[in-house]
Amino acid sequence: MFPASYLQERFFHSLRSHVSGEIVAMVWRLTGRLDRLALQIALDGLVRRHEALRTTLTQDAGQLMQRIQPSPCIDGLTVATPLAHGNRDQVSTSLLASGICEPVDLTRGPTVRARLLEIDRLEHVLSIAVHHAFCDGWSTQLISRDLWALYDATIADEPALIPTRVLQMADYAVWERSAAQHDREAYWRRALAQAQTTIPFQRRAPTSAGPRRRPSLTKFEPLSPTATSRLFRCARAEQASPGMALAAVSLAALSTFGAAQGLFAIVDANRSRREFRDTVGCLYDMRPLPVRLSDAMSLRELLHHVRDAWRDAYAHQLPLVALTRLQEQATAVRPIDFDAAMNLFTPLTSGKLELSAAGGLHVRLEASPSDWGRADADFSYSHEEVTFDLTLDGDGGLDVGVESNAALHLPADIATLANRFSVIAERAPLQPSSMVARLVASP
Repeated sequence: MFPASYLQERFFHSLRSHVSGEIVAMVWRLTGRLDRLALQIALDGLVRRHEALRTTLTQDAGQLMQRIQPSPCIDGLTVATPLAHGNRDQVSTSLLASGICEPVDLTRGPTVRARLLEIDRLEHVLSIAVHHAFCDGWSTQLISRDLWALYDATIADEPALIPTRVLQMADYAVWERSAAQHDREAYWRRALAQAQTTIPFQRRAPTSAGPRRRPSLTKFEPLSPTATSRLFRCARAEQASPGMALAAVSLAALSTFGAAQGLFAIVDANRSRREFRDTVGCLYDMRPLPVRLSDAMSLRELLHHVRDAWRDAYAHQLPLVALTRLQEQATAVRPIDFDAAMNLFTPLTSGKLELSAAGGLHVRLEASPSDWGRADADFSYSHEEVTFDLTLDGDGGLDVGVESNAALHLPADIATLANRFSVIAERAPLQPSSMVARLVASP
């Protein structure tokens, strides 16, 4: 057995029971002749390859541990056929959702379920549901890549064209805990002590009625490929990465609501270490950046500020749970509380959602409805948190969304924030030395 990761501990101990419906779902539409036996063999190979897909959690002497099962911890491929009458798509969606939303027992498993719907002889829909404690957004891309490579290899009776040496989720958990033992606490004590003010984003007055947190995701006009490319070129000229550029624009938009010195969180896939790029599991974390906000700063100044804060944070990297525990020991410093965050999703496949598999099978990855994975626990670190939800699309553009708390944040304010993000992203690369306030005020 191996120690559980910090995030797995949060999943496990935040639940009222060991049964959870926090599910990550993947759905593929398959058109053409499907070899079901080859698919089952590919699924078995996928689970053998990635230990996280055959892992359960168990308590041992008061410590939560990962127990890796020797054989695949996956339900057999369930095959269903929608009724011939009625709305076929609606019936198919209902059948898929019922299988995906079924809760998972983290201590007993199986933690992975596969279901195949036979629409007709040449059309099928495949879904795989994995508990979030063992899978994140990055992992879904790896699963899709490896599954269909294994399917092709099974039919061709050849080795699959995928990396042969892969580190596992258990390896990550061991590394995570060893990293937490390094002498990095002094840096974070200073950084967190300085983040005393909050980002002055407009909030509703709290009310006693209703929940304190009502998550809301609002999508806005995407940034064009031309504007996105121009922003990234500007960042490269300042020795900053695309992620740093988007963080700088996010901070610039927030700065228009007032000056502050606070914490801006980066939702990190934790695959910056090359050895974990092919690891399936739940590795993501929140990486705090101590930042200062002022609309008197220019994009160039913000890029330098974010670049330096980003590099310092990663040089002194600690898991957020370890930072939280550090804060609990320092009563003079306020608890870790993010005012804003950025979640940047970069597709491994450069946005490709379709591929051709062996035997002329056409495979399309489809988006699953967001309510299929039911959340049993609130994993936000602050009920006041505003998150920029950004996704690089296959054409080089940027999809823009803002996650907020509808119990606190007014829709009009969220729309204003998103509009200022777009305005700054469009204009600032053309005038990188202009103050943010001037860019936003220009007609």
